[in-house]
Amino acid sequence: MALASYIGKLSRVSGNILGLKKELETSVVFHFEGVPLLVSPNLLRERSMGQIDLARIRRNNQGLLIIEILEVKSSVVGEEMINRGQRSRLHSTQDFLSSLFGLSSKLIHQS
Repeated sequence: MALASYIGKLSRVSGNILGLKKELETSVVFHFEGVPLLVSPNLLRERSMGQIDLARIRRNNQGLLIIEILEVKSSVVGEEMINRGQRSRLHSTQDFLSSLFGLSSKLIHQS
């Protein structure tokens, strides 16, 4: 029983490392275009909103400034596992940032 518990924990840690690596790699490309937007997870948590992986401000095809929020998942399964509560919290974050900056926003999912 203890061995199974240990293997389960190791599997989660390994998954977290892969997810972090994917997020770091994606960040370089995502932030190359636009201005990186750093949002405190504590600020979002205090307001019961979803924490975000990456965000930027850039111009859309019409030349208007827009906030883009990217949710990075390390697998397609991770993408499918976003539950209704998490989606709702992410949309709350999206609305909050839009109102704070007075800009439209777009939530992007990437796996």
